[in-house]
Amino acid sequence: MTTQADAAHGGAVNPGQWPPEVKHLPVCPHRRLPIPFIAEVGADGTGHFTILDNDRARECLKHRLCAMCGLPMGAEIALLGDAVSLEPGGFWIEPPVHEPCAEIAAGGLCPFVSRERVPRRLPEDGVAIVGMGPDELADVGRTIAKRPWVMAIARTYTTGLVISHGGHPVMVYQADAIVRVRRYAWDAAGKLAEVLPAPTRAVRVVRNQPRRRPRSRR
Repeated sequence: MTTQADAAHGGAVNPGQWPPEVKHLPVCPHRRLPIPFIAEVGADGTGHFTILDNDRARECLKHRLCAMCGLPMGAEIALLGDAVSLEPGGFWIEPPVHEPCAEIAAGGLCPFVSRERVPRRLPEDGVAIVGMGPDELADVGRTIAKRPWVMAIARTYTTGLVISHGGHPVMVYQADAIVRVRRYAWDAAGKLAEVLPAPTRAVRVVRNQPRRRPRSRR
């Protein structure tokens, strides 16, 4: 049986096997993966996963739509990124999505996110890159170690522009009113796994009293 992880590494996949959140999305004929709502689609149906469709990006912002599935988001949104995004003044590069859609990306839909040793594809023409050049970006996951991901669940977000390595403006996102943060790490197989908080142990209070002697021995 083909799994999501198999599909992420090039195995054939039946669209019906994907979670319900992404079943309605078109499938890229080359990658055999659902194409995110916000990604550009070529005339032949090929998904350009590193290029945002500007019209759909504006639609997502105007109507508070999930960048993955294209459906309206509720009271909370999820942002996937690096731990540095949580620092004061930090920002997120990946657009806001539903929390379940972020889980799907981390679980195998996005190979770069879900696998420690899968590098990002070389960017296509006209793609803005933040923080490093195309050659360095391609080495992340090869000679440059990836940092584990974090997911911030927030109620609202704002947008901004930063200047990329190539001098192009690129849209980024800042989380407002963060409700909670989910943290991830790489397991022994190089897959992304959520680091669950340590369970809280109930403490039983025992009264330390001297033991009373039987009446016969008093």
